Amino acid sequence: PPKAAATSARMAEPTWFEDMAKRVREVQRDEAGHLTTESYLHVCEGNLKIFTVIFNGYVTAEVGRQLAAANENGQSIVRKDSEKVGAAGKTLVSLVKHQVAETGVEKLGTPGETSGTKSLLWLNRELTFICKLIRLLISGREASEAGYEAYDTVIKPYHAWIVQKFVGNAVGYVPTIEQLLPLLGISSREVGEGLGKTFCDSMEPLTAEVLALLDAEGAHFQGTP
Repeated sequence: PPKAAATSARMAEPTWFEDMAKRVREVQRDEAGHLTTESYLHVCEGNLKIFTVIFNGYVTAEVGRQLAAANENGQSIVRKDSEKVGAAGKTLVSLVKHQVAETGVEKLGTPGETSGTKSLLWLNRELTFICKLIRLLISGREASEAGYEAYDTVIKPYHAWIVQKFVGNAVGYVPTIEQLLPLLGISSREVGEGLGKTFCDSMEPLTAEVLALLDAEGAHFQGTP
């Protein structure tokens, strides 16, 4: 019957963890092995869905909305800049090299300046933050501790004081692993931990590679956005 078919189709839908791991597996490279801009943005796009799940409480929903908006805005800046420079925008490294050569590291890193390079850095920080948070939660860390630690190590140093207060408060209210898994359509902790570990194991080398690429070009900016 149609109803049963619809139910089984829903059940067959990949979880967020599986979708993200698949996006990482599908990342493409050019002949020289450099990450393509569009396939990396495809990973960042998947990350968009998790913010309103993790920040879904009365205190935290606004942070979830703002992170999701920043993600979409960051992707759009990278796309616009990569289209503008044509062939140089095809890979992350060539886009960053082009912008560093054209504009200079100091101006690119100035708070308030927008560029594809800076947006890549922040999109990568968002992926790193989520990955660290998931890793801590599945390792058994208490939810608020996991939220504080992930934020403190990955993003807080680059946020202005007022933003630190706002986001720093919200990360203390992230869901426990028991609360999070059902929100992601995962019924058991054992299955969830396995999927979460696979997600982290695939994502961590990618975010490390992108950070190293930015760092090598002097584009690991230490200031606020």
